[in-house]
Parts: sequence; C-alpha cells; structure tokens
Amino acid sequence: MLYSLPDGRCFELEQVSRVSRIRDEGMGFGPVDYSKLTFRISLRVNEVVEVTLLYLYSDWVEQKKKLASIRADLLKKLRDNGINVDDS
Repeated sequence: MLYSLPDGRCFELEQVSRVSRIRDEGMGFGPVDYSKLTFRISLRVNEVVEVTLLYLYSDWVEQKKKLASIRADLLKKLRDNGINVDDS
C-alpha cells in the first residue's frame, strides 16, 4: 500500500522496517537560527526517508505536535495493515 507524507513523498508501507523516535537535532547554520526536529523511516531497500520540520524556539511545541502526529499516523497505518516494525 502506498503511503504519502504531507510533503508529497511516497513509499510502500510494506517496505518500512523501522520508524525512529523524534529527535531534536539542534540549531542549523544560517542567517536565522532554526532548529531541526526529525524522525527517520528505514526502508527494506536500503533507503532512509527523513521527515524534518524546522522551527524557531517559540514554535517548538507546535512543530513537535505536528511531527508527532505525522509519525503516529504512519505507525497507525502500518499496524492497520498488519505490518510490524521497530518503532523505538
């Protein structure tokens, strides 16, 4: 079954082997100091899909909830289709 991320990237649910936890990877480098929240989806075809949201300090809670919602939706779709993956 094809799964689409909010940014339009797609992959087959059957190819997912692992969904990492959400990590805060700290500030980037640039004129505005955005920080990066991310989780990774490992596929059986030796590919990793990184789902990332950039945020300013004041937006952290909102962006964390948004990313957690994307991750939870993916895990629900996997479970609904009987696909067990490592989600630690």
